[in-house]
Amino acid sequence: MTAYRGEPFLRESWEEKTQREKTDQTLEEKAWKVFQTIEEIAENYPELAKFAEDIKSSILRYGKIIERRKQAIRSSNREEIETSDQEQRIAHNALIDSLNILSRQCRNKEVSNLWRQDIGIERDQITAWAMRVYKTLESLEEKVN
Repeated sequence: MTAYRGEPFLRESWEEKTQREKTDQTLEEKAWKVFQTIEEIAENYPELAKFAEDIKSSILRYGKIIERRKQAIRSSNREEIETSDQEQRIAHNALIDSLNILSRQCRNKEVSNLWRQDIGIERDQITAWAMRVYKTLESLEEKVN
């Protein structure tokens, strides 16, 4: 059976439903659980805390750039779209680097890095994970303020 390749939103909805049926967790909850694992690593291994903080900073930066890019697209600001496209690529690469660095450091210290597999290796998987975490971080910040 081949996977549905039609409209992306519908495909994401089906993937989320399938995932929820398997785990009783939404994709947002699953993404947040992986992020919490990263934060637990930072708490339990202070020498890895900087790498975990780099991931959080990268997610926040990347999410803000994505949001700004969406706004530029809505306003048809060509110059801003081009600038944000370049910023997005740089921020995404930095996020991937941060994830890979922590994963390697975990492996070197014999700490489980299975969380890295849960995120995925494809750029779109990493983007989806990061944006889910970003939205959760933003909503938590709104509750605090």
